[in-house]
Amino acid sequence: SFRPREGYSLGPKLLELGEKLMRTGQQWMDRIGGGHNVQTSQGFRKPAVFYQQNKDPKYLEIADSNWDALYEQYGQVPGGMFGGPQGGRWQVSLYHTIKLTDTVLIRPGVPELDLLDGSATGNGGGSNRHLLELDGGVFNKGLGVRLSAKYDSGSTVTGGTAGDLNFGDLATFNLRVFLDFSQKPKLIEKMPFLKGSRLRLAVDNIFDAQRKITDGNGIVPLNYQPGYIDPLGRYIELEWRKAF
Repeated sequence: SFRPREGYSLGPKLLELGEKLMRTGQQWMDRIGGGHNVQTSQGFRKPAVFYQQNKDPKYLEIADSNWDALYEQYGQVPGGMFGGPQGGRWQVSLYHTIKLTDTVLIRPGVPELDLLDGSATGNGGGSNRHLLELDGGVFNKGLGVRLSAKYDSGSTVTGGTAGDLNFGDLATFNLRVFLDFSQKPKLIEKMPFLKGSRLRLAVDNIFDAQRKITDGNGIVPLNYQPGYIDPLGRYIELEWRKAF
């Protein structure tokens, strides 16, 4: 969050300097700027710094948007920071998490619940022992594609009037395609109205995957029908954003 601490303010000279920089420097209002990582890390928060004087909430929203755009276009590097715009780049990461133990003690004097061995604390099943996460992307000259995927191994909850509940495994894939027109000067020269705009296509759950949950008889209980556990399914969004 870029929101300042309550009661915190900057001195008048710094506020005056911030206004001058906002007026004369790279704006970071309609797009994320290019250049070296140091320039990028200082520039994306510029609208939030100017908010200290202007007090218009739109500057905080723009700073948040800059952060999201940096992560989406350039990915994440080890250590948690975002990658920087050093020309064309690609990035792939794969994580495999294995849970060795996951227990819950409701209160002293009662047995522990083993979420990896048949117990559950809600209607979402027990804990998944295996979780795989894939994230990758490629970006060059304003055009980028990112693909993320997640797989979990499911779980089993023992007991019940119809036998054990089997929560099947689930794999989902998400896609992002984006075009930053500010990095396409020849195209803007031909179509000036594209200046300061960005096109983005997002597809969540590309293959409309849904977890299958069955009882001991192999039947899907009414409460676990796909329309109840995941009414959204595949989601497609096309966004064109332009700053005026």
